[in-house]
Amino acid sequence: MKCKIVAQAEFDYEARTDEELTIREGTMLLVLDDSDPEWWLVKERVGSDAFSDGNQGLAPVNYLVEMEPLRVVTALYDYEARTDEELSFYEGATVLVYDTSDPEWWFVRIDKEAGLAPANYLEDFASDAAATVPSNFASSSIAGLSIAGDAAGQKATLLSALDGFGVSKAPPKPEKEKAPADVKLIDVFELDKKKKKERKECVIGIGNDYIVYLCEPIFSNVLEKWDFKEVTKFYEKKGKKLTIEFGSDVREFEGEKDNLDRLMKRLEEVSTL
Repeated sequence: MKCKIVAQAEFDYEARTDEELTIREGTMLLVLDDSDPEWWLVKERVGSDAFSDGNQGLAPVNYLVEMEPLRVVTALYDYEARTDEELSFYEGATVLVYDTSDPEWWFVRIDKEAGLAPANYLEDFASDAAATVPSNFASSSIAGLSIAGDAAGQKATLLSALDGFGVSKAPPKPEKEKAPADVKLIDVFELDKKKKKERKECVIGIGNDYIVYLCEPIFSNVLEKWDFKEVTKFYEKKGKKLTIEFGSDVREFEGEKDNLDRLMKRLEEVSTL
């Protein structure tokens, strides 16, 4: 089994029906179905076993945030998954690491799928194999619904139950700003200004309002934004790195060549308007 998103509970939530899941702030949650804009089917991740333990059920989307990885590493070799819990990947793949408590199998995300990867196939295994998960990753013991069957069956059962029980919307919390719908966000990695070898996954785009939006990769919450008038220079280096200068604020991005080319094209397009 794989999941689409690795999320974290931002607030406590008490289940109001059998279909919902009680969650505690800081709990790591695996998102199995994100098709509903308000309620996601999630499963707790408990201990070092990737998917065997943990209750599952519906959680309100506005109580969740994308979880920050412990580190970003690179795959040293190709690997073909041998079980449903493992991930297949190619040499050079970017790997987001969320749990290193098992010295042999790390819990990771690759291309928006999460699962287990052999630690000795990853870049910094030798120096960081002893790393452990922060205490707030651990889940409390909570009650929830464990549903057997395939994903389609789970979804049908849950949606049917929701109609019957009249599940209420979760209490609102302050909304985070999101990029406008017209902005075509591009997947990139921003390089750390001080530690060039460290980088953070993000998405970036330029709207019809000539605003440059830098956002979280999955939820599209705005991290920073600039008026395009603040852009003083932008340039690409050998198709591997793209630099945008906002006056004295210099930001560097890496990523797939096609994505960097798309971003460069959009910058050039807006600069001529």
